[in-house]
Amino acid sequence: MTEWRRNVHGDIHAMGNGRLLAYARGADIVRVFGPPYSSPAMAEASWSAAGAAEPLAFESRRLCGTNIWQSRIPGGAAEWEMFVSPALNVYAVRARADMPLRLELRLPKRFECCPLAGVGTADADAAYLIVSPIDARVYTYPSGERTYLAVLGRGVVSASVSEDRLTLEFAPGEMELRLVGGSSYPDLAGETEAAQRLSYGQLRESASASDALTASRLVLPDASRTPFADEGERIRELCESVAFLIKAQQSEDGGLMAGHNYQLAYVRDQYGTCRGLLALGLYEEARRNLEFRFSKWRHFGNLHNAESMGHHRNRHIHENDDVEQTAYTILQAFDYAEQSGDWATLERVFPMLDWCWRVQLPHLHRGMLPFNGDETYVAGGFLPRSALNDGSMEATLLFLEAGRRLLPPARSRGLWKPAEAEAYERVWKDTALRFRGNFWRENGFIANAPARALTADLPAFRHGVCEASPQEGFYFGWTMRTPENRYLSPARAASMKLPAMPGEPLRIHSAGLLPAFIGSSAVAAAERAAEARSALEQFERLGYLPSRPDSSRFVGYDIGLLLYNLTELGHPATADVLRHLLDIADTAGAWVEYYDEGRPMGTRCRPWESGVNIAAIAHAVRSAARREG
Repeated sequence: MTEWRRNVHGDIHAMGNGRLLAYARGADIVRVFGPPYSSPAMAEASWSAAGAAEPLAFESRRLCGTNIWQSRIPGGAAEWEMFVSPALNVYAVRARADMPLRLELRLPKRFECCPLAGVGTADADAAYLIVSPIDARVYTYPSGERTYLAVLGRGVVSASVSEDRLTLEFAPGEMELRLVGGSSYPDLAGETEAAQRLSYGQLRESASASDALTASRLVLPDASRTPFADEGERIRELCESVAFLIKAQQSEDGGLMAGHNYQLAYVRDQYGTCRGLLALGLYEEARRNLEFRFSKWRHFGNLHNAESMGHHRNRHIHENDDVEQTAYTILQAFDYAEQSGDWATLERVFPMLDWCWRVQLPHLHRGMLPFNGDETYVAGGFLPRSALNDGSMEATLLFLEAGRRLLPPARSRGLWKPAEAEAYERVWKDTALRFRGNFWRENGFIANAPARALTADLPAFRHGVCEASPQEGFYFGWTMRTPENRYLSPARAASMKLPAMPGEPLRIHSAGLLPAFIGSSAVAAAERAAEARSALEQFERLGYLPSRPDSSRFVGYDIGLLLYNLTELGHPATADVLRHLLDIADTAGAWVEYYDEGRPMGTRCRPWESGVNIAAIAHAVRSAARREG
């Protein structure tokens, strides 16, 4: 058993089978998606003592070797157990309480809720159907299809429906709740009938057996003979937790959710997530994710920032989608092949990698690529959106590392014509020669080089965020460049003027610490060490590592990048940074999108940050074990 932990920061755990995905905070339901994963959030629900106004406080734990979760009220007056069935689209809950309990399911606007009869409901004491409207949102996009959710209660239970909620009242004693999902009404009927033929114990046994198979495939770092031996059990627990949270959020077609707020599969996020999968030995899941991206490329002929899972209806198109994430895709493919030995998959996806390489070339200017508009530290406000056309240290670094890995095998296997290969090598060498001069300033790397935007041919239109957002209200869509080189929505371009923004080079640790993590040869060992020492000095002085030296906030993977760098250096502070990274993991065994002075903020249960951080922890432990012999 893992320890009971009090949920103090709104921590969230994920349970899913590739078709139905549930996020919970304690016993409360945060969101339910599916099938498929890229569908509208169907409901959120909270438990309370009947007649009480205050929400319940929970402490929770995950059963070792499984993704079965238990929650209780401190003192034990009520207890819950929950999981998602591996074979059926069922979120199953069993509870015991000494007092009456109320469950309120809050419905989004215009969702239908009505009694459900005659569809596998004979054994249910309360049975209701929730249906999403056809234009319900998948992130910010219309779904185009309805999704169906059955709510089945067992026990002494009564129910009532109002305009925006379904309320179930349970008498003290034993009770069960099942949420059953369907992509159509016939699909829901079949799932409900199949689920109701099985007892809770049968469903639980199936879930436990499926989880045991996943746990048996894990390759966990052994800290027992390292300086991290005292943290060994916590490391093992977090490795297992991250494995289950990533697997739960992987769609049946291989895509990976970016967390409970984002029911789309993001290219960049999946690179870091797959680094975590590979570090834990989950090669099959990593391969399926690469195949997911390949299927999108084959369907559309290109890749964009994020794609829908389970269908092709939704695409999230950001500024400069041709850069950064395309290089990440090349690195992801080579990381997978190098660690799994499955070079056949890399050969199969090579047409996509070829496209990922070629599509970056038109954006190179004086050896620099621009920023992708959904870069984590852009979305987080560490780099202003007005700097997207600046030279990006990260995008350019990724281009160089992608070329270092892609060009030799492509040429040796005759995948490119000789003249093409020679031209690409000239571009790669020219970019590599310019890299340090473009991005190195005063003993450290800058994340952005304004010189690129001063002389590059800037795009007249971009698809992404209006630069007047959020002050004038959030706008996402087509924008146009103004004479001041700001990008505004059509309406705002006609009605307002934003001043030109002078370029300002910024230091961002997320970029400066990346070379070691991706194994880049574009940055000399001495320069990597300088970046790590600069970040470590700030970490030791503040007790956390802000992404920008003048901020208190940081993206959720920066400490992992610092740990990876210190491990490479064999630095004595590695142990302190590793312990800090363990400390900021939440009670659900995950890392979150952002932190402020070490306090979690933003999206919880994040595969990207959790994948990067667990990869860094595994690297630190295994490196220490090798040194210890």
